[in-house]
Amino acid sequence: MKLPFCPPLPILWAERGDDSGPAAVIHKTYLREAWRERNGWGRAKLIAKFFTVWPVLNLALIAWYTWLNGSAVKRRTGKGLLRQMCEQVFVVARFNIRSPWYYTFDLHDNTHRGRAHDYVQRFETKKDGIYRLFKKSLRGSRKNLLRNKEEFAEHCCAQGIRTVPVLATAKAGMIRFAMGHELPDTDLFVKPIIGRGGTGADWWAYAGNGSFVSSGGQSLTRAGLQAHLERLSIKQSYLVSPRVSNHPALADLNNGALSTVRIVTILDEHGGYEVTDAVFRMAVGLNTVVDNFHAGGLAANVELASAELGPATDLGRRPDWGWRECHPSGGMIAGRKLPCWNETIDLVQRAHATFPDRVIIGWDVAILADGPCLVEGNGGPDLDIHQRCSRTPIGQTRLGELLAFHTRRALAVRDVAVGEST
Repeated sequence: MKLPFCPPLPILWAERGDDSGPAAVIHKTYLREAWRERNGWGRAKLIAKFFTVWPVLNLALIAWYTWLNGSAVKRRTGKGLLRQMCEQVFVVARFNIRSPWYYTFDLHDNTHRGRAHDYVQRFETKKDGIYRLFKKSLRGSRKNLLRNKEEFAEHCCAQGIRTVPVLATAKAGMIRFAMGHELPDTDLFVKPIIGRGGTGADWWAYAGNGSFVSSGGQSLTRAGLQAHLERLSIKQSYLVSPRVSNHPALADLNNGALSTVRIVTILDEHGGYEVTDAVFRMAVGLNTVVDNFHAGGLAANVELASAELGPATDLGRRPDWGWRECHPSGGMIAGRKLPCWNETIDLVQRAHATFPDRVIIGWDVAILADGPCLVEGNGGPDLDIHQRCSRTPIGQTRLGELLAFHTRRALAVRDVAVGEST
């Protein structure tokens, strides 16, 4: 497990802290496992970093993010820049929460800062955190099914799970069509078969007479677009799908990009698949291709029982948007109810059941005019977006309870395997 900018101090605090809360289980497991995996030399390097690299990097982050956000926070709260910087020093030393997340989690608010110990950070969960333990505790993992978009679509089709269809794939300089021998007369969406965050994706609108126009205004004939995709695929494989559009009731909550719901499902204590969190993501500004939160988009928490949206926000690391009741296009966000919500919940629960090797999955679901449709599945979902949009740390939620449950179970499985090997 990696320890980004992590000093030994939080390990010592964790050893003395309370074990009872879900977040405490995650914090302690992450730090103990990272410490356990290192030999004497590795631990010595960590201690050396604490006295050299760690202070410099964290002070630089504090200075940079205070410069970006401090004045805006001062205008809203009256809290001065020096006080914000002192609070950042405290939370990084006490909880190892670095400066960017001080602003993402609104820890300049005294109420939120009082719950700092319950926030779970992405490096504690993602591929080098507790998700890594989960994978080791379950056998028969088919990790490529979620990572590879082509295989994911094939799997969903075979299991009767609705997803955006694949029209063609471009690999190693050649394009292969699912049907026919050329691109159809329809708007297209192109994305890398293996990729994250919408990087490399683009849409091509059908302009008539066998020509297509990209989001950036590039115009190509059908043959020209096929040749373009073949050239791109020499370095990276691409998937071509029809460009789908949101339900008419959501048309005023996007700028032309497809808006999706990120829904987290997790295996519960009894073997079922529980929906614990959801946010609705929206693109803004000049980005009309993807709604990715980390690419500058907005997201709003979804109340699971009612499908009602809360206020929307960005990542919180720049004072660009803050919290908003309305989309920049004018559509009201807060209080809006998503259509087809029961069908959406049912879809992701059925989908997770076809991936029994996965403890937790983050689903990207598009709600179309005729109902929900899967876009992608993420086997290592980022939880920052849910903690930010719900204004609630994971340690105080049902998701936190289940993450702690699976963390304990994964450690027990590991300990049994170690005992059997000895």
